[in-house]
Amino acid sequence: MKRTQRLTATALATCFATATLSPIAMASDAQKQKNDWRNIGAGAAAAALLGLKNHDALVTVIGAAGAAYAGKKYEDERKAQAAEAARQARYHRTTNGTNYTNGYHRYVAPVHGSNPIRVDVNGNPVAFNGVQPMAVNGTVLVPLRGVFESLGATVDYDASNRTVIGSRGSRYVRLPLSSNTATINGNPVPLSEPARVVNGTTLVPLRFVAEALGSNVQWLQASNTVEISSNGSVASAPVDQPPINSVNNGSERISGTVASVSTDTDPMQVVVRSNGQNRVVSLTNNTIVLRGVSGQSATQVGLGQLNPGDSVTVTENANGVANNIVASYGVIHGSVASVGTLGNGRGIIVLNSGRTVELAPNAVIRRDGRVTSMSQVRSQDIVVIRTNPSDQLGYNVIARPNLNAHRR
Repeated sequence: MKRTQRLTATALATCFATATLSPIAMASDAQKQKNDWRNIGAGAAAAALLGLKNHDALVTVIGAAGAAYAGKKYEDERKAQAAEAARQARYHRTTNGTNYTNGYHRYVAPVHGSNPIRVDVNGNPVAFNGVQPMAVNGTVLVPLRGVFESLGATVDYDASNRTVIGSRGSRYVRLPLSSNTATINGNPVPLSEPARVVNGTTLVPLRFVAEALGSNVQWLQASNTVEISSNGSVASAPVDQPPINSVNNGSERISGTVASVSTDTDPMQVVVRSNGQNRVVSLTNNTIVLRGVSGQSATQVGLGQLNPGDSVTVTENANGVANNIVASYGVIHGSVASVGTLGNGRGIIVLNSGRTVELAPNAVIRRDGRVTSMSQVRSQDIVVIRTNPSDQLGYNVIARPNLNAHRR
C-alpha cells in the first residue's frame, strides 16, 4: 500500500471513530474536550489495528503512538475535571454562609435571610463586642463572657490547661478548647462542636452552656434568634437547630487522632483514629490542611506536616474525599525532674515546674536528634512535649541535655 493510501486509511479510521462516538459528548466544554481525546484515541487505535492487519509497520506504529498520546491527554482532562468539580463544591459551601479562616469556620453571612444571629436572655438582647455569634455545622457559637455573665454565672479561663470554667449555683462546667467533650459537675458530656478561638475571641457552644447552667433554650428560625430563659418561663419543648445546609449537605465530619499519613499513595491518605476505629480518608490537591497550636490561629500547611498524634477534624464530601482538615496540638516546655512508668504501663515525665505529663503508648521520643526510649531521658534535660488536646497525652518528646545544669 502506498504512503498516501496508508495515511488516508488512518484518517478515515480516526474520523469514523470520532463520528461514531461524538453523540456521547456532554454539554460542558471540559467534558467535550475529554471525549474528543477519547475519540481520537479510539480512531488511532483503529488505524493501528488496520495497519497490523495489512502488515503495514508505519501505520501500526503511528496509530499506536497516537492512541497512547490521546489516552494520556484523556486522563489529564479527567483529573482536571475532577479537581474542578471539587473546587466548585467547596466554593458552593463557602459562599453560602461559611468560610475557612485560620482553621475554623468563620461566619461571613447570615444563615437565614439577611438577619444576623441574635441572642436573648430572659427577653433581653445580649450585646456582643467584636466577634459576633456564628453558626458552625448546625451549632451556634457565641463569645464566652457575653452569655455566661448574662445568665448570672461566674466564668474563668485556665490558661495552662486551655479550659473554660463556669459555675452557677450548684452547677460546675469545664469546657476544654478544641475538645469534643466537656464536663458538668465532673460528668463527661459530648459536644456537637468544640469551643475555639476565633480572631482572639473564645467562642463556646451556646446550647450546651445555657442548658448546662440550668437554662432553657429555643431557636426561633423566622427571626434567627436564640431565646434563653433562666427562670423557666420559656417552655422546654423540642427545639429546632439552625440548619446550615451548605455545610451539612452530603458531608460528614470525623474527629479523632491522626494515626498515619501517606503522601506517596494515589490518592493521598490520612488514617484517623475515631471512636476506637481507624478511618481512612482520601485527599486531593485541593484539600485544605490547617494546623496549629490548640487555642491559637492555625495556618495552612502541606499534608506531610501532619503528625501522628495530632488532634484532627476532617470534613468529607459525599464522595468520601476530604474537603478540609483541621489539626491541633498542645506544646509544653520545661526541664525534667524525673521520668517513670505508671501502673497502666504508660510513661510519665515530671517537670521541675511541678507539672506531670502522661505519655501516649506510641509516643515518639528523641534526644539529641535521635529516636530513643524513655530510659535515655535524663534529669534536668530540656524538653519540648507535644500533646493531644483531646486527652492531654504527650505523643512527641524532644529532649536535649541542659548544659547549664552541669556547670559548677
